[in-house]
Amino acid sequence: MDDEELDDADFYSDEESFEFEFDDDENNEVDEGNGDDIEEDEEVTVQNKYYSAKNLKDDSPSAAIAALKDLIDNTEQTENTVDWIFKAHKQIIKINFQNRNYNESLEFLKRIIPLLGSVQKDYAEETLGTMINNYSTSKDSTFVSSLYTTILNSLQSSNAIGINSQRLWLKININRLNSYIDSGSHEECPALFQSINEKLKEVNESTRNAYSLEVIAAEIEYESRKSTPTLSILNNLYRRSLSITTAVTHPKILAIIKECGAKIQFHRGNYEKSRLDFYDCFKNYDVAGSSNKYRILKYVALCSLLTDSELNLFESQETRTYSQLKEYSNLLLLIKAYDSSDLNGFNKISEKMKVENDPILVDDIFNISFNQILLKLKLKLIINYVSVYHSIRFDFIQNKLNINQAELEELLLKLIVDGKLAEYRIDYVNNYIESVGERKKLFTLAVQANDIRANLKALNVVKFDYTLSDVNRNTSNVDQMEIDTNINQEVTKSKVDLSDDFFYSFDYTSKVHFKVIDAWYSYMYSAIPDIDKSEASLLSKFRSENKSISISKASTKDEDDIANTNTKAGILSSTFNSDAHGNEEDDDDSNESFNKSEMLAAWYNELQALYDQVVNR
Repeated sequence: MDDEELDDADFYSDEESFEFEFDDDENNEVDEGNGDDIEEDEEVTVQNKYYSAKNLKDDSPSAAIAALKDLIDNTEQTENTVDWIFKAHKQIIKINFQNRNYNESLEFLKRIIPLLGSVQKDYAEETLGTMINNYSTSKDSTFVSSLYTTILNSLQSSNAIGINSQRLWLKININRLNSYIDSGSHEECPALFQSINEKLKEVNESTRNAYSLEVIAAEIEYESRKSTPTLSILNNLYRRSLSITTAVTHPKILAIIKECGAKIQFHRGNYEKSRLDFYDCFKNYDVAGSSNKYRILKYVALCSLLTDSELNLFESQETRTYSQLKEYSNLLLLIKAYDSSDLNGFNKISEKMKVENDPILVDDIFNISFNQILLKLKLKLIINYVSVYHSIRFDFIQNKLNINQAELEELLLKLIVDGKLAEYRIDYVNNYIESVGERKKLFTLAVQANDIRANLKALNVVKFDYTLSDVNRNTSNVDQMEIDTNINQEVTKSKVDLSDDFFYSFDYTSKVHFKVIDAWYSYMYSAIPDIDKSEASLLSKFRSENKSISISKASTKDEDDIANTNTKAGILSSTFNSDAHGNEEDDDDSNESFNKSEMLAAWYNELQALYDQVVNR
């Protein structure tokens, strides 16, 4: 890359660099039989003057301008020299602009106009277009306005014949429109919008497609910056943009249109579509290098909460670095509080943002999102509370959410409309919520303390042996090294009492153990609602009556009938003749339970003996 390309990188791509390379190649060619040697020598001389003057601009801009002026004044304009004269004017305009000599730049801009018809039309049009794009970035509004006026006037001159004046006219006026919007001069915009839209109707389809999206983006910006934007107007503009197809569109224009579509979906409550459009908008602003991407990313995060998205936005490769920025710290704390259903923490972060005067507090999208997210959090907490209690009073929920009864009733109504309280009955007279669906109970009401004792004894009979190496008692097999396997070959067998973890290490045949079980049962029984306790009492009475009937019937049967009945009923539900087993110290219930466990012990011993025979065979 030569110095011409490096110099123009800050402003625009200049074909002069490529022409310089070609000209160098041409200078190395010698055609002695050519009759145009004189003209070629003249062109080479002008070319050398141009580059000599251009090389001075970094060290001495004034000397460069003087040398370029000398080239213009002392060079006869011919077919071979007109391009270099044109380029000399361009360099003078650029150097003066860089040094903020705007009047001088405008003077030579006027002087370059007559040369437009002498150079290639595409080159002339591109030169003017580049000047419009780059010089309009000046903060001197007077200079920019004069620049536009000078170029527009040149389009009316005969010297500019052949240049696509319509495209340049649209470019200038769209730039002028954007400058009005950025500066807040909104009163100038309506008339200019009308003129531009009328011009678009006159141009060919390719030109119309090339500039229509820019105009729509400008109209969206104009409407969005009003104190009260009209959603219907934004919706019409967005729908118009969808009907336009163009090969190449600047990412900033696409971002503005995507942002408009996302806001429309947001205000309609379509938060998932809004989230997707905001994310596309963020990526386009990022490509365009616009600072608006920081604001849009916050919108994406808010919409993710509104849609209960399981994906963590700030874990992706594209957005991970943004989570380290200070302006996102409060937003991340809000997200964390919401995910953990921490209403108090959520409100504390809100107050913190107010104290710190967080700039996002004045954003309409944030304020609407915040209220919706807070509402979702309260609804989620209500669902959590009613799902873990059979019945719950209004004042309990009101104290937890720090709301009054009217607000709670409004929240309950919303849950009813959403169908999330279908299995609950709300008593607005007595102010409580009650589950009417199937309830999960701690244990079945048919269970009694003696049943628990009997089952535990049965479990203690059928004990599963396992071995532990003394060396590896406190280490896992993964951590054990192969060299350690032969350190200690002695293996100790330890029987595990499955009830030890719950009822301590009492002898399961002692009445002390029974008392522990009874105490545990009483504690669990105390947690049963009163309505269920009454059901349990009736069930217990019913069981007692059936038990006395069963005992009287069992006494009239012989042992074969009893054995047959026991086999069909199952071990733990079977009846036994307590006289056949000698343990008069226990009461009837314990006798019955103890005899069942003895039968299991006998069966277990027989199975163990059979197992030993198979293993030792």
